Amino acid sequence: MRREAVRLGDTLAEVFGGALSNNQEKLARVSVLWREIVPAELCEHCQVVAISGTVIKVQVDLPIYAYQLRLCSDELLAKLQGRLGRTGVSEVSVILKK
Repeated sequence: MRREAVRLGDTLAEVFGGALSNNQEKLARVSVLWREIVPAELCEHCQVVAISGTVIKVQVDLPIYAYQLRLCSDELLAKLQGRLGRTGVSEVSVILKK
């Protein structure tokens, strides 16, 4: 049986009884988009961990992946803005996991 696709933010809001804040919903939506637009090899080493205003904070596990992510962050930002609109995201901040 095939099911209809649903937005992750909608599903999480339903599961948690609407207790998710707008920021949490945005984080969930951006996390899903992130996995869609970031190359698989790089995606294995990074994840969206927070959103502060319009800044997406992405944590990486090794310095080499932080470097690679910084090299393509303008392109990734443009793709995110294309999906979310320019008001949704203004910057990708890369953080090295400790």
